[in-house]
Amino acid sequence: MGRTVEYLVAALAVSSSFAGGTNILCLMSVASYSHHIWNRVLMEALATKGYNLTIVSADVEKVQKVNMTYIHLEETYHAVHDGDSAIDLYEMAQEGLVKSMRTFYDYGMASCGGSLRSKGLDQILSYPDDFKFDLVLYDFTLGPCILGLFHKFGQPPLVGVTAFNIPPYTDDLIGGHKYPAYIPYYTLNYDSYMTFLQRLENAFIYAADYFIIITISSISRNSYRTYVFLPATDKQIRQIPAFKNMPYVGSLQEKTMLVMVNSHHSVDFPEPIPQNMVMVGGLQIMDPKPLPEDIKKFIDSGRKGAILFSLGT
Repeated sequence: MGRTVEYLVAALAVSSSFAGGTNILCLMSVASYSHHIWNRVLMEALATKGYNLTIVSADVEKVQKVNMTYIHLEETYHAVHDGDSAIDLYEMAQEGLVKSMRTFYDYGMASCGGSLRSKGLDQILSYPDDFKFDLVLYDFTLGPCILGLFHKFGQPPLVGVTAFNIPPYTDDLIGGHKYPAYIPYYTLNYDSYMTFLQRLENAFIYAADYFIIITISSISRNSYRTYVFLPATDKQIRQIPAFKNMPYVGSLQEKTMLVMVNSHHSVDFPEPIPQNMVMVGGLQIMDPKPLPEDIKKFIDSGRKGAILFSLGT
C-alpha cells in the first residue's frame, strides 16, 4: 500500500501547484460495493497520509474518517436495480460472453443516468469552479460518466483506478496493446499458451468488443465503445447544464496520466503494459483483525473444524 500511495504522490508532484494541504477529488460512481471496498482502502491510505479527499461516490461510509468527505450519488444503485433502466444481474450471469459485453455497456449507461440524476451531483456542482483540487482520482470501470467534474475544476492531474483486472478499454486511456495471439481476453479462462482454436476464439471476442455492434436484428462493423457507448454517454452528460459546453468525454478520458489496476503477474497471465500502468493487485488485503468472541467460540466448538462459505458480490 505504501508503494501505491507513492505513485499518487508522484502524480501530484508533476503539478506546478503541488503543495501541502493537498485536495484530492475522487470520482467513484461505479455501483458495486466490491469496487468500493477496493477503492476505500486506497482512499483511506491517502487520508492517513494527510491528504484531504472529497469523494463523489455511489457508496458512502456511515462513519467518515478524518480528511474524508463523502458526497452521495444516491440514485446510482436505484438506476441499475429498479425502473426501466434496471439490469437483471441474474440474467446477465447466464448470458454468453459476447452478449454480456453489450449488457456491460448497458449497465454503464444505466449507472451513469442514476449518477447524473443524484442530488449529490448538484452538491458537488455547487462548488465554485476555482475550488482547488490538486488531483482527480476516478474509477474508470464503467466509463467516464462524471469526468465533467474533472473539467469543471480545471483539469488537474488525472489518475484512473479499477478493481476490474486490466480491461481492454484501458488502452483507450493510456495506450498499449492487446494482441489476441498471446493476450487472452480478460474474462476468458485461458493463459498465454493458447491453442490455435483458443486463439481464434480469443481474436473473435476481441473483435466483438472493439469492432462489432451486436443488435437483435443485425451485425454492423464499428467500434461499440468508440462509436456508440462514448457518444451516448457524452450526450447523456450534456443534459446537465453545467456540462453542456465541456470537451468531448472521450477526449477527457485520454488525459489520464496514470492507471492503477487490480492485477498482478503472480496470479494473472503475463502481458506487456505501458510504463504509466501500475499493477496493485490485492490492494484491498489488510492485516487480519481478531474475531469477535462469539464467532470465535462458535468456530472453535466445531469438532471437525469450520468452513467459510462466501458468495462475494
